[in-house]
Amino acid sequence: MEIVKANETKRHCGSEYCLLLYSERKGNWLENVGYVGEQADLYMAAHELGALWYGLGSPKARTKDGLRYAIMIGFSKMRKEDFRKDMFASKRKRLEEIWVGPTYPFSNVVRFAPSACNTQNWRVRNFRGVLSVYRAKPTRLGIMPRTMATYFNRIDLGIFLRFLDVCLLHEGIRTERTLYPDDGGAERDVPVASYRVCDRSGFGSLS
Repeated sequence: MEIVKANETKRHCGSEYCLLLYSERKGNWLENVGYVGEQADLYMAAHELGALWYGLGSPKARTKDGLRYAIMIGFSKMRKEDFRKDMFASKRKRLEEIWVGPTYPFSNVVRFAPSACNTQNWRVRNFRGVLSVYRAKPTRLGIMPRTMATYFNRIDLGIFLRFLDVCLLHEGIRTERTLYPDDGGAERDVPVASYRVCDRSGFGSLS
C-alpha cells in the first residue's frame, strides 16, 4: 500500500488522498486485494474519513517494489454529519437475490458490501452448517468496461469476504474457512470460499 496526494494520480474524483494497492499477481491476488483494501476502507470510515474505491483510477507508477498496481481508494476527511445516517437507504439487491437457504441475524447486513458499479455479484448458499460463497456473472455492468468485469468482480468478492468475516467476528461465530482458486472464468457461480460453522452459539435463531 502507498498513500499519495490525489493530484498525483489520474481520475481521483476530487479526493484529498489516494491509497494505492499493489500486489504480486498469483493465485487469488485480486480477492486478496479486495479483502485487505476493505479492511482499510472500514478503518477509514471508523475515523471519519470518507472513502471511495476508484476502479478506473490510475497512479503515475504502475509498479512498486516489484509489485504491480491493482486498484486505488480515494479518501478525504469528512464531517461526521456527512456520513450516511441510514445504511438501509443504500440501493442493494434484496436478500433473497443473493442468499439461498436459512438466514442469520447478520445476513441482511453483509449484503451492503460495496462493489464495482454496484453489481453485487456475490451469492451465498447456506446448507447443513456450511456457508458457500460464489462469484456470479453480473447481469449489468454500468460504466464498467466488459473486458474488466471479471477483474473488478474478483476484487468485489474479496470485499464481500471481509464483510462476512467482520459479521462472523461480531457475532462471536467460529468457523473454518476454505478458499478456492478462481481462474477468472466467466461462467456463473464460481466457488470462492466456504465457511463450516464450528460453534453455533453466537448465531441465535434462524430466520
